[in-house]
Formats: sequence, C-alpha cells, structure tokens
Amino acid sequence: HHLRYLFIPNLLHNENFGILGVTFFLILSGFVISLNYRRFTCIKESLNFLWNRIVRIYPLHIITFFVCLIIFLFSGFPVAKSTAIINIALLQSFFPSKDIYFAFNSLSWMLSTLFFFYIVFAIINYKPRFFLLLFLVSLVGLLLSIAYIETNQRGENLWFRLWLLYIFPPNKLVVILLGVGTARFFLKYLEQLKGWTSKIRGTLLEITALLLAFDFIMWGFFAQCTKNVLFFMNTPFAKSLELINANYIAAPIVTLLVISVFSVEKGIISQLLKTRFLLFLGEISFSIFISHQLLINYFFGYYKQFLLYTFGQLMTGLLLFAVIIVLSSLIYTFIEDPVRNRLRISTH
Repeated sequence: HHLRYLFIPNLLHNENFGILGVTFFLILSGFVISLNYRRFTCIKESLNFLWNRIVRIYPLHIITFFVCLIIFLFSGFPVAKSTAIINIALLQSFFPSKDIYFAFNSLSWMLSTLFFFYIVFAIINYKPRFFLLLFLVSLVGLLLSIAYIETNQRGENLWFRLWLLYIFPPNKLVVILLGVGTARFFLKYLEQLKGWTSKIRGTLLEITALLLAFDFIMWGFFAQCTKNVLFFMNTPFAKSLELINANYIAAPIVTLLVISVFSVEKGIISQLLKTRFLLFLGEISFSIFISHQLLINYFFGYYKQFLLYTFGQLMTGLLLFAVIIVLSSLIYTFIEDPVRNRLRISTH
C-alpha cells in the first residue's frame, strides 16, 4: 500500500491494500488481546494492562517521532508545537485535520486509535457487562457520523470523511470490538471447532479465506456484492457509501473469516505459518509497522531515481524489503524487546 507511490504507479489508486491491512491489524489486535488476558478482577489489573501496553508501543513511537522531527528541522519543514504535543501524546486521531492526524510518522495515527481501544478493553475486561453497551454506543456514534456527512456540507471534504469514518477512534472501535467478540466466541467453542475441522477441511477453509482476502485487494467482487446489498436496501447515504462498505462491512467479514479459520490451526497453511522464520517476522511485526514508511518516504524516496535506474523496480522493491526486515530485527532485538521486558509489569 505504501510502496505504490514510489514503485508501482499502476496500483496508485488501489486503496484496498490499506483498507484490508488496517482492518486486519485492528481486529487482530482485539482478538489476540482477548485471547491472552483473563478477566481483570480489580482496577489494579486494568492499570497494569494499560502500563504494559504503553511500554509496548510508546518507546518506538517516541523514537520515530524524533527521527521525523530531526528530518523536518534539517529540511526546513515547519513544525507546529501544538501538533508535536498532540502527536507525542498519541491524541492525533481525535483531530479532524490531515495536517494533525497524518503528522510526523503518519502511521502513528493507528497507535492513537489503538490506545483508545486499550482504555476501553481495560474497562470491559474488568466489567464485561459494559462490552455490549460500549459496542452499541460506538455503533450509534458511527451511524450519527454517517448522518452528519450526508447532511452537512463538511461531508464533501474527502479528508474529513476519511478522518470520521476511517480514523476517528470511537467509530473505529466498532471494528476492533468485533475482534474481541470473535475471540470470546472462539474460546467458548474452540474444542468443538477443532473436532469438526479435519486437515482437509481446514486447508480448504484456509484457501477460501485467503482467496477472499486476495479478491478484496485485487478485484473486489465480494465488496461489490456487499455494496449491491446496501443499494438493494436503499440505504440513505451516498457520500459515505464506499468508506462504510469497505471499512465496516466487506473488510471486517473477510478479516474475521481469515482470523477464525487460521486460529483453529488445522489446515496445511496454518501449520506452515509456524515455521521459525515466520514466527520471528510476527515478533518483529510492530517494528516493521512503525519504521517502514519512514524508510520508504525519506530514504528510498530520496534515492528513488538512482535505485530504479541502477537495479530496476523489482530488485529495488526486494532491496527495500530486505532493509526493512534487517532494520526491524535490530530495532526489536536492541530496543523494543529489552525496553518492554525491563519496564513491563508481570501479570502472572
């Protein structure tokens, strides 16, 4: 998704890479956290959870923030102090200006949205009866946001629509809580699912799920089907139709199917994902996430013409992947993992 601006111009307008990637990341976050944390029995456990989330994401966020700040200062790019403070505090997703929510390391908007979910999870895992209430409140907020876009002139602005329906944390909570709910269902029926799913059946389900994901990215037949359903139901929104369908209907269905099928771990593909190298890529995935766009925009972007002329598009892309993986490995080994282990609070 982020490479398309530098190396793949024929995919320049394909936003489905990013939509499915963001949706998968957020739903998976809700799913995995729900699997890994038993119910909190006191407020202290909720606070310990939040602290461990802070030491998980905040050190690399601060490092990449200052890397961006140094780059901006050396390049003469103006830096607003208020925007910097908002970014450091991971509050940028709550502001409707593109110059704020995409400021500095633009990917940190997802950390802002994600940390809002961490706060909500700390509440619902201590008081589970609030889960449905908060989900409904978030859903109502999303519907009101759609109504605002459809009836207000401000809804004509693409960047405002993107913020309200793609970034704004209370609305995005709808998607993340789907992951939480799926995990709770999964835990309840795990043994039955494993008993029902044979190796052949599991492999066929995994292939089907991956084909749906590939379809969403490349062709969008399934997304068009869900869109046609919305048309058939005479849904009263036009400006927000594409964003709603892609981000809150089609992509979540595909993502939940992929996560649920692979979590049973009965197919051949899910067994291949347990190889040591792929498990290591999973461990360094946050380092990859937080650093890759900086490399693409400020290093490879600067040397783009030289690299493309010298190595060609394919080899330049492979070189970029190699550099990102090596750098992310170093970040994980020498910064992310040691800092987290030193600062986190044991919950066992």
